[in-house]
Amino acid sequence: TDNDSKTYSLELCGGTHVNTTGELGIFLIINESSISSNTRRIEAITGKSSLDHTLNTLSITDTIKKELNTDTNSITRKIKELRSNNIQLQSQVDSVQLELMQNKLNTEIENIEIIENTPVLITRIDNQSTNLIRKITDKFIEQQPNGIIIIGSKIDTNAHLIVRIGKQNANGKLNAGKIVKDLSGIIEGKGGGNSTLGQGGGNKPKLLDVALQTASELITQILSETK
Repeated sequence: TDNDSKTYSLELCGGTHVNTTGELGIFLIINESSISSNTRRIEAITGKSSLDHTLNTLSITDTIKKELNTDTNSITRKIKELRSNNIQLQSQVDSVQLELMQNKLNTEIENIEIIENTPVLITRIDNQSTNLIRKITDKFIEQQPNGIIIIGSKIDTNAHLIVRIGKQNANGKLNAGKIVKDLSGIIEGKGGGNSTLGQGGGNKPKLLDVALQTASELITQILSETK
């Protein structure tokens, strides 16, 4: 505290524990992070540790150069190009998959049940991403604004469910979030959502067909009660 009654923090360890600073060798800051509000932690290494770290980094850089078939100064540009290409390829894959899924939906349209004047489609589509399956339900609701679609899917070792209900039919009992929550319990999982969209999953894909059959019975019951 000085004469103006202002407080200054003077805590600083200046002990290098060496005879000369030259003994420290390379001083490398290897990490910087937040440990609390307005407090940052800086981690650094010196001596043999910093030399080993530098040699390891150079070895990794050399490996990357060989893998990318480029020089050190071009590594960053090459990685950006690869990421950009990967995004484009993934977009193309998604488009093809979506088209295939749309064809699948067009085929499934023949299996639509009309329950109490409501088009209902309950089906199973395995080994597709939840994002693509959700897009299929979007397409269905576009074509059937007052419809209900429930899709079950096995992805890897897990079971997934998605329920979509057209806004015209969404109400207290016919609630997508509540329905998928009940169905997810059958596959030993959890689910939820809102009145028009519900998603869930579980670790018992072998019970997926049972969940879909239950869905059919549940929807029939609810529609019969609400009409």
